[in-house]
Amino acid sequence: MNAAKAVPTSVFPVYDPKFYGVVPVFAVGIILNGAIGFILLRHRSKLILSRVDRLFALITATMLLWSLWCVSDIAVEWVLQRVPDALFLAEEITSCIMILLIFGVNLMLAMERYFIVNGAAKVDTDKYFLGVIVAISVIAWIIVWFNITSVSSLSPLIPPGFWDTHTH
Repeated sequence: MNAAKAVPTSVFPVYDPKFYGVVPVFAVGIILNGAIGFILLRHRSKLILSRVDRLFALITATMLLWSLWCVSDIAVEWVLQRVPDALFLAEEITSCIMILLIFGVNLMLAMERYFIVNGAAKVDTDKYFLGVIVAISVIAWIIVWFNITSVSSLSPLIPPGFWDTHTH
């Protein structure tokens, strides 16, 4: 039995039969999030009125961008039948940052709901949102730094053979 070979560095080795299911999942994500995003943009003056509305729109945009990224990434892998080092590095960084954004925006959404229930003024709550945004930004930069300087990411910043001569 000849099984299809997966790319050893691919997050989604799409020409491996057990990974064929990811394409329809991302396609549905593009269609549904794209439809929601289109409606939000078209009727933004009626639908995006509060911070909660903007946070929901941001979650939708994040999910749409992530689905678009994954489909384009998979298309490149299908065409090339391999994963270039730069694409693998981009896969690592993009997936981590998108997950971070989803958790961060959901945290801000929960905070906003709490502040609404408590009746807090927007001016009084802005500092907490700024704190979350700063924390997300710092974590995103840490993610990028760790990925471009780690061995597993095949970083362009580390010269070839560096880890062969600098290990225990």
